[in-house]
Amino acid sequence: MSSPEVLVIARLPFRSKELRVQAQEKTAAIMKHVLDNEPRVNKYAVCVPASEDDGKTIWMIEEYADQAAFDAHNAAACVKDIIAWLGAASPFGDEPPSVRRPQYVGVEYRFTNPAVSGHKEPHVVIADSVYTPGGATKALPSWQAVIGAAQKQEPGTLSYGLLRQEGEEDTLSTLEVYESSRFREVHDSSDAVAAHVRETKSLRTGVEHHVLKVVDGFFHRPG
Repeated sequence: MSSPEVLVIARLPFRSKELRVQAQEKTAAIMKHVLDNEPRVNKYAVCVPASEDDGKTIWMIEEYADQAAFDAHNAAACVKDIIAWLGAASPFGDEPPSVRRPQYVGVEYRFTNPAVSGHKEPHVVIADSVYTPGGATKALPSWQAVIGAAQKQEPGTLSYGLLRQEGEEDTLSTLEVYESSRFREVHDSSDAVAAHVRETKSLRTGVEHHVLKVVDGFFHRPG
């Protein structure tokens, strides 16, 4: 059974630095609205590349409790405003935006430590792993072990989720949030990750990492 949450992961490559600034001004207004009026928004983060930042790209990471919460968010005037602006300003260049709606693989493949709300600049990683046909499903038990170990043994790993996009059965993505880059290194050097690499290296054909810096927002709603 699929999870009720609605996730959105969007990469928005604006054609100029000025347009990114304008977009961030609009997302700041949305952030205030979310915090004041939308208690069923679980995650809402505005990110930029942590390194090799061209000054033009924004990543949006959003999680809603369910479809109704997502629909209510999109009905807000400030959200309609940015959608209208995106349509009128033609802010993207040759590279189009990418908007994904993945789902969590299951409740046992994710966790979020409420302590993440106390960290204003966590280290965020989105990783997309591509597998041989059927390999993604075979890798799931190993992923469950990695995530379980991170939750129990890694206080600096603040949130971790394994995601799957409909129609991309041979790809698994992770949304990872760490207290800092040092704690990502702790995770990557763990026994659980080493075992995972050994167990799945024959199944995986490639992986792409996106390392991000949070400029606004939250990964657990502030209490």
